[in-house]
Amino acid sequence: MTTPQPDPKQFWRMLVSSVQLLAADYEEQVATLPDFVHVPDELALNFDDVWVLVPQIRAAGLLDESAAAQLEELHQSLGGLADWTLDALRNDPRWATIREQARAALAAMHEPRGPIDLSWGSYVAGKPSEQPG
Repeated sequence: MTTPQPDPKQFWRMLVSSVQLLAADYEEQVATLPDFVHVPDELALNFDDVWVLVPQIRAAGLLDESAAAQLEELHQSLGGLADWTLDALRNDPRWATIREQARAALAAMHEPRGPIDLSWGSYVAGKPSEQPG
């Protein structure tokens, strides 16, 4: 049996789509993700899932220094957020800043804002919690 080799181009597509999702307007962010997820968390988790792949993407020559710096700034901003509600996602200026940073990162990556393709991931609804009787 052969072990599949990592595909930096697939990692790049995953990174682009996660940044596109962060760059999207509130309405598109909510509409893109399944109804059962906590949207602010998923935005950050999608990006965080691919953030760990950035060194491999850079090693493959797919990400230049300027774009990497934009992504680092975006990563730092997400890490500094404290309000993870839908109201904050819609109205908090820090989320607006994250959208602007994501748009700047896409420009530095020479990628469009959409369409957003999250087919590389999957979402599984959890079981409803049982309430003690």
